[in-house]
Amino acid sequence: MTRDKSGSTSLTVIIAFVANVLVALAKTGAALIAGSASMTAEAAHSWADTGNQVFLLIAEKKAGGRVLHSGVPANPEGGTPT
Repeated sequence: MTRDKSGSTSLTVIIAFVANVLVALAKTGAALIAGSASMTAEAAHSWADTGNQVFLLIAEKKAGGRVLHSGVPANPEGGTPT
């Protein structure tokens, strides 16, 4: 079974979302148990990463399968062509 590029991208974002939620939950639990300010900051960062995955899913849905980048070919020496 083949999958189009958009479906593959959606699957990747969903897998990343689930992984980020699990990491955020673990860090939140550790922060509550340890009472550590640094672990609380790490948990907040993980929740922000999870929110970013939501934004990616929304953007992909709004794009309707269109390319989400400029489509400009990469410059072999780095940067974009001028």
